[in-house]
Amino acid sequence: MQEMGKMTKGFISSSLAEQPMTINSRYTFSLPLYTIGILFIELLEKGYVQLNQNDEIEIRNNQGTNRVYVNQLILCIQNNKRRTCKEWMHYFGEKSKVTDEIFKSIVKEMKQEGTVRYNSKKRFANIFTQMQIEYVTNANSFVEYIKKNSLVKKENKIEMIILLWKYYYAAYINEQEIASLQKEQMIYRFVKQIQEGVLEGAQRNILFV
Repeated sequence: MQEMGKMTKGFISSSLAEQPMTINSRYTFSLPLYTIGILFIELLEKGYVQLNQNDEIEIRNNQGTNRVYVNQLILCIQNNKRRTCKEWMHYFGEKSKVTDEIFKSIVKEMKQEGTVRYNSKKRFANIFTQMQIEYVTNANSFVEYIKKNSLVKKENKIEMIILLWKYYYAAYINEQEIASLQKEQMIYRFVKQIQEGVLEGAQRNILFV
């Protein structure tokens, strides 16, 4: 079974492979927020959360992990009212400090693993320094997989996330074919809620996605 965080790191890596991220830029709103959504999918896959009859996310297993960012997200779910995935995207869109903390914690781990690097660049006549996060070429297997096979359009986030899920988790489904199809349909609905929540959050914050 995949290690917790692998899928989330694969998504961040694929995004940074397309374009490095400038920390604290107003145009980087969507990547940390999508990252939270991917982490929710991993919590579902690992059995830490489940969806109730109202499609709300609820805790199934509150046992801690060895990932600080995972524990932080679980704690947020525990300490707040139940919400759907889309509503959680709205929540984290407004709670940008918490979102950034979780995102930076993941990126810090990726830097330690050698998947990303930080690059300082001088701006505005060398007066202002901006910090960029860049993907290290050939460091993530999923990025190289989609590059090699040209499997997805860059702008299609839903298609990208579904492919990401299949790459990291679908191969481990040892159920009947119809059950696997139902699982994929559930993941698709969940991913659609992630995208809707991010887009609506961007509109609320007058930002670009």
